[in-house]
Amino acid sequence: MIYLIHGEDDFLSHEILSRNKNNFTKKHSEHNISVFSEENSNIEEILTDIKSMSLLGGKRLVILEGLINKWNKEEKQRFVENIPEIPESTVVIFFENQKLKENDLILKNIPPKNIFYAHQLYGYEINNWIEKRIKENGFRIDKQALSTLAILVGNNSRQLDKEIKKLTALKYKEKVITEEDVKSLVKAGLDTNIFNLTDALAKKDLKGSQRVIKNIVDSGESLQSVLSMIAFQFRNLILIKIAEEEKIPKQELLKKSGMHPFVHQKTLAQLKNFSFEKLKKIYKLILDTDITIKTGEKEEGLAIDLLITKICM
Repeated sequence: MIYLIHGEDDFLSHEILSRNKNNFTKKHSEHNISVFSEENSNIEEILTDIKSMSLLGGKRLVILEGLINKWNKEEKQRFVENIPEIPESTVVIFFENQKLKENDLILKNIPPKNIFYAHQLYGYEINNWIEKRIKENGFRIDKQALSTLAILVGNNSRQLDKEIKKLTALKYKEKVITEEDVKSLVKAGLDTNIFNLTDALAKKDLKGSQRVIKNIVDSGESLQSVLSMIAFQFRNLILIKIAEEEKIPKQELLKKSGMHPFVHQKTLAQLKNFSFEKLKKIYKLILDTDITIKTGEKEEGLAIDLLITKICM
């Protein structure tokens, strides 16, 4: 009874964990749940707890958060060796808020049917996820409203969930969400901001670029997220430029890259502002900035400010 929840989408993976935890609590008891995280990752203590029987009898749930990436090879091997000794009454859930390597020792010892992977939503997956979410709440959304919501928020599932809750609260009587509802209630999300930032960078508008970054950070995103968005957008510009030169059909590019059609449309319009050489130089600057932040050479805010300044030079 060992399960694994991992993936790129932190919100979706936490949802899977919460759903499993709530289902267990309903059937059994919250007193039969143990949680271990990076702060209490001692393998021997965890194994002792896992192999212990419940004092009141019945099922036990042990949740191990972030430990697969925390444990070294010996600790993972120790856990695997003890799998046969885990009581049938104990359910173990490993939770990692990132994708694990396929050759990971723990991953290889969990049955595929017990592995839940929360990948980031791309393209039409965003629309399908929104529609399903709204239907589960007993509501209906117009096709145009659905597309508009996906465009404004993008694949930020946490923000999408917030916006859906606001929309369903607004239309709790009518049970139908229209495009007008979305436009009036939903603020332009990160994808729109990143297009604005790319436009400002193309114009070498340093103050405008800094203003857009401030808006993104004020909305609750971290500076690391800002850098990730910049990297993602310039990656898209390079992919479309390569597709144009190699005459790769649009649909093939969308399928292979997972790019949303709207993102392709907006990015294509920005492509004329950058030469291929300029795009490669900017992407190298983004990579160098990421390295300086991760190695502690520069503080995030300063590193990103320098990046924006260099691009606008």
